[in-house]
Amino acid sequence: MDSVARVNEWWIDTEDRLPDGWILEDVVGTPTSQAVKDRSGVWVAVAIGPEGQRHEHRGRDPRAALRALADDLTGAV
Repeated sequence: MDSVARVNEWWIDTEDRLPDGWILEDVVGTPTSQAVKDRSGVWVAVAIGPEGQRHEHRGRDPRAALRALADDLTGAV
């Protein structure tokens, strides 16, 4: 399975776990510096709540960021 398909799968799994009214907005890799080799050092997953509140979580890769976001919003351990 290619990396895009995996991210799509993780996205769908995360959407299914979010509390009612929450929408998964984005998951992006952010640079840890300006060097090309560091361009995907940290990933950020973002969800928007039913009243427009924004919640984000960081991870070492897209799966970790998405999983941590859903865990945080659902109170999972």
